[in-house]
Amino acid sequence: MTTTVTNEIRQRVNDRIAQLDDLCADIFGREIAPSISYGLKGKVAGQAWLSKNSIKINAYCLMNNLDDYIKQTLGHEYAHLLVHQEHGFNVQPHGHEWKRAMVKLGLPPNRCHNYQTVAGRKTVKYQYSCVKCGRIMELGSIRHKKIASGKSTYSHGGGCGGRLKYDHIRKG
Repeated sequence: MTTTVTNEIRQRVNDRIAQLDDLCADIFGREIAPSISYGLKGKVAGQAWLSKNSIKINAYCLMNNLDDYIKQTLGHEYAHLLVHQEHGFNVQPHGHEWKRAMVKLGLPPNRCHNYQTVAGRKTVKYQYSCVKCGRIMELGSIRHKKIASGKSTYSHGGGCGGRLKYDHIRKG
């Protein structure tokens, strides 16, 4: 799967934004004309930067879900910018104002995507087990370092309450 955004795809994105601007001008009497960047990584498909009137695009999600992404995800982020310009910061991100804007733009007000994503950064997990019940748990780097330095101890929260011990197994 690819993350290289070709000039042809960039033009399709720009065309979709122009289409949304035309629709927005007809319905709401304004154009948003956001700037577009392609550097978003991780599990988020897109992101609207309200204060910068900008849309950040996850190139991996765009290139591997092209048609749906251009129609739905760009519309989703565009609607956030529209709602911000209409109502300011005093609205819920996916509240009724956003849902209404999505419907008026001819899109289903879906909050989440189901695209396959690639982690934005590599994570390391450390295997621990409960000394009381033996359940195996994985902790991230921050908790592991706190335990290793003696600054903190963790117990099997929500379970038997036994203390966790490091099994000297590192994953990732």
